[in-house]
Amino acid sequence: MHTTINYNGQLTDQVGIHAFWESRVPELFAEKEYDFFVGKADYIENTRDYIWNIIIKAHGHLDSVLAVEKRLSKVFDSDQQYCYDERLGVTLRIQCPEYTDAYTKALGSMVEDQMRSSIHAVGSLIYTAWVNAGQPVITSEDAVVKIKEEPIVPDSKIKARPHDN
Repeated sequence: MHTTINYNGQLTDQVGIHAFWESRVPELFAEKEYDFFVGKADYIENTRDYIWNIIIKAHGHLDSVLAVEKRLSKVFDSDQQYCYDERLGVTLRIQCPEYTDAYTKALGSMVEDQMRSSIHAVGSLIYTAWVNAGQPVITSEDAVVKIKEEPIVPDSKIKARPHDN
């Protein structure tokens, strides 16, 4: 979804599809049904090509992500598609578990496969960076991350994508 102007389904009357695919499906199924043991990291000879191949492969799922949801939205009544859930004291309109289950089954293992692929890719890229850095010994002191506190600007005028304007 990050590689299309229709990032959140706003052009296909599927607003919220991004969070549905990327958040709602995993939050309902990942912990109990997904296998995140992906094996050891690989050394990547050409990181640029590796990353672009990941992007191209992920973008290839776009049509299915949208088409499957569009088809299901015609089969399920609207009151069966969305439910309300309380989160951190806020009531949210969110896809019902049954609708999400039907969507997940129609997609097959796509979401789990993408999550597994992402885990392996990040591990491989970190491993590659470590090897390329000369395989330095990393101590617990090195692992401490210092975060510079900067003010958060809630009403920033900077938009990441043209359709956010």
